[in-house]
Amino acid sequence: MDLEDQWKIAKLVERHGRSDLLVLLGCPDAESSQIQAETVTLGDPSMVGSLTASRHFLEVYHLVEPEVRQAVPHAVYARYIGEYAAKLDTDSLLKRMRDVRALVATTGETP
Repeated sequence: MDLEDQWKIAKLVERHGRSDLLVLLGCPDAESSQIQAETVTLGDPSMVGSLTASRHFLEVYHLVEPEVRQAVPHAVYARYIGEYAAKLDTDSLLKRMRDVRALVATTGETP
């Protein structure tokens, strides 16, 4: 996640609080999705961005997750996301997102 996006997220948290925000990722690979998910939950692991040492515990999902598919009308998902999502390694993405949520849960803090 680039520094400008981190800055924007930090400002949104400052203005609206973390409980009113949800981050939706569309990264094509599992590793970058995991890094971005960790950044918005546990802070920037690169230690250079606005989210460094910021444990915002934002709710974060990837486009391929069942929760997203259920929340988006079928026709909209099929038109704008479906073809893209079909090309991704969904199993790896789902595993990485579960891993991030498990890591967040081990902190003992609630989002």
